[in-house]
Amino acid sequence: MIKVKHSGHIGDIIYSLSFVKALGVDVCYSIGFDMLNQKPNHPSGKYTMTESSYEYLKPLLEHQPYIKMVLKNNGQKVDYDLDTFRNQGFNLGSYDLKKWYEIVYPQVEVNVSNKVLTCDLPMLPYLSNKIVINLSLRYRNQQIDYSKLKPYESQIVFVGLDDEYIHFTNTFKLNVKRVNVKDALHMAQIIKSCELFIGNQSSVFAIAEQMKHTRILELYNQSPNVIPTTNGRAFTSTEQMLNLIADII
Repeated sequence: MIKVKHSGHIGDIIYSLSFVKALGVDVCYSIGFDMLNQKPNHPSGKYTMTESSYEYLKPLLEHQPYIKMVLKNNGQKVDYDLDTFRNQGFNLGSYDLKKWYEIVYPQVEVNVSNKVLTCDLPMLPYLSNKIVINLSLRYRNQQIDYSKLKPYESQIVFVGLDDEYIHFTNTFKLNVKRVNVKDALHMAQIIKSCELFIGNQSSVFAIAEQMKHTRILELYNQSPNVIPTTNGRAFTSTEQMLNLIADII
C-alpha cells in the first residue's frame, strides 16, 4: 500500500488527488492536524485541518476506488509527504494548485486534465437544469456583478456557509434557494446533478474541477492559482461570465 500524508486545507487535499491517483491503486491517505493556518480569517481557524473538516472530507476520499484507507496522521511514516511543497519557497499564490506535487516528486507523471474524482451516487433530479453557485467570502473578484444573473434566478441554487449565502443574496438582490450539504460526497453528488457549476477559488470549486463537471470559475486576479482544465473555463469580468453561461445553458 502506498502511504501519503497531507495536512492542508480541504481544497489543497482535493487538488492533490491528481497526483495521488497517478500513484496507482491501494493508497492510504493520512491527514495531519498540526499545520498552523497562515491565511487570516480562514473558516478553519487556527489550524488548516479540523475535526469537522476531516469528517466532511473523509466520505468523498473513501469513495474513490484508488484510495483504500483514510485516517488521521499521528506521526506515521509515509512514502509521499504532500506538505513538502510548502517549504520550497514557491509563490503559492500563482501557477496551479494541482501541479505543485509533481514538482516535488518529478518521478510521478501527472496529467491534471484527467478526471480524478468520481461520485457513484444517483443524480438528483431536482437539479437537472439548475445552475449551482458557491462563492466564498475570500478570493473574490470584486468586478463581478452577479445581479446580472437575474434572468436565471429561478434556475440558481446556492451551496455554502450561512454567511456566504446571506452575502450573495443580499449583495446581488437575488432570491435563490439554498441546498444544505451533508459532506463533501454529497457536494459531489449535487455538482454531478446540475447543468452548470459557478464558483470562485474555494474547496467546492476544487470538487467540481477534479470531477471535470461543466463549470466556470471567478478568477481572483491577485492570486490566480486555480487553472480550470477539461470542461472548465475562467472569467474575470461580468461580460465574460454572461457569455460563458449563454454558451452553456
